[in-house]
Amino acid sequence: RQELAELDAELEDRTADLIEPRQMARMLEEVLTRETDLRLVSLRNLDARPLVESEDAEGERAHIYRHGVAIEFSGTYLSTLAYLQAVEELPWRFFWDSIHLEVERHPRARVRIVVFTLGTREGMLGV
Repeated sequence: RQELAELDAELEDRTADLIEPRQMARMLEEVLTRETDLRLVSLRNLDARPLVESEDAEGERAHIYRHGVAIEFSGTYLSTLAYLQAVEELPWRFFWDSIHLEVERHPRARVRIVVFTLGTREGMLGV
């Protein structure tokens, strides 16, 4: 148990610059509102899930969870590019899972982005 506590502490140190799961959705939406050409279609939390499925010899499960957010919006390519650059410049870090862009009617496109962060708790994200 002591070794597990030490590993949890080390994980906290290594993930210190990752955005908190409860802040991620709000941050993505806030940056989106700065781009006047983009329109939010949907924003939703994805179910938290263990990063790896593993147990130690005593049946303890890993304490690392993947917390994801899917954001969908419409706008032009250049506005989307500006949004992505603004998100990349934020002081917090997270992981990009996927980006899907589909042109609806030139020059408008619908964009779906899935990002995730890591946390030591399975709890729900705040929107």
